[in-house]
Amino acid sequence: MSVTLEESYRHCVAASRTAARNFYYGFRLLPRDKHRAICAVYAFMRLADDAADDASNHGGEALARWSAALDAAYSEDETISTASPILPAFRDTARRYELRKEWFLELMEGVRTDLGPVRFASVAELDRYCYRVAGVVGLVCLRIWGVTDYDRADPLAIDCGAAFQLTNILRDLKEDAQRGRLYLPQSDLMRHQVHEEDILGSRPSDHVVDLIADEADRAEGLYERSAPLARMISPDSRPTFLAMFMIYRGLLALIRRDPAAVLQRRVSLHPLRKIALASRAVMLARRHSTE
Repeated sequence: MSVTLEESYRHCVAASRTAARNFYYGFRLLPRDKHRAICAVYAFMRLADDAADDASNHGGEALARWSAALDAAYSEDETISTASPILPAFRDTARRYELRKEWFLELMEGVRTDLGPVRFASVAELDRYCYRVAGVVGLVCLRIWGVTDYDRADPLAIDCGAAFQLTNILRDLKEDAQRGRLYLPQSDLMRHQVHEEDILGSRPSDHVVDLIADEADRAEGLYERSAPLARMISPDSRPTFLAMFMIYRGLLALIRRDPAAVLQRRVSLHPLRKIALASRAVMLARRHSTE
């Protein structure tokens, strides 16, 4: 399949609009070039994420194809073609914004973890996983958005990525456990006297609720620590970061309000609430620019 660069970008934007959900409320606030770039990156990363969730158990093969596409994107051979309509836009974005291939290799290692049963012995192992699947995404986004000081901003982006990922982990706790993926550290389960079957049970125990509440508090600490990042981001991209930040933090607030809910239903923000938060993000970004 051969597509033009413009067709490739349009494909990535359409794919992001369909799949990004929480993120796309922020993406749409970007200027055109940055919007197209972030959609190209998202669409490319989504290929890896889909490989891990491949219900046909061929995730390893899909990830190998994604790896080949990554090599093609960073190849100096301009004649390389691919069956994916995403590649031309991703390749153009990676070059234009000087995105490091090593970040995508880290993402690949994180996604590879998801191919089999997941267990982390310690918080340090969970942190490493969060860096690979979310922290590097934050580093990529900063290169597209632009910041005043990467040395200060990069660690905050990694913390913010971990906050987002831990929020996702808590939201999908039972669903992931049913698929053999238990991301919360075994050390934390032991500290709260929680067994894996307790998470799969129909009636959550007080121990499980306390565990979820404790992990949610940890995520809230990461949001608090990474909040100063907003003022470092380029003004034309600040509303996007704030929208994503506020939507995910709002989702965590629902979990903190009722930790047991994640074991009973999928916790989510209503679309109108997301729109309201995105609008508030625009106003807050303007206020930051005038201070």
